[in-house]
Amino acid sequence: MIKIFDSIDSVYDQYIKRVPTSTMNRLLFEITAKLTPPRHRNRPNKISYATQTSVKPPTFVFFVREPKAIHFSYERYLANRIREELGFDQVPIRLFFRKKNN
Repeated sequence: MIKIFDSIDSVYDQYIKRVPTSTMNRLLFEITAKLTPPRHRNRPNKISYATQTSVKPPTFVFFVREPKAIHFSYERYLANRIREELGFDQVPIRLFFRKKNN
């Protein structure tokens, strides 16, 4: 019976976890260095920065040149790396892509 409460506490801790923007951007730099975002109209679709906007569930916003050009497979790649590196392996996470204003 005690094990289930330990699991509940672990899941809830992940559900309310907040990641500083500096940590998120450091991780984003490493992630995109391994696999760059797909190009859009033969131009790089660089991810400028990312931030966590809310918890319950953890939600991340990525600012990119062209949000619609992010393929679902690259979005899944980002989500999987975030889960691995930041410890969100037991909760759903949401990713949104917004156009970077110059």
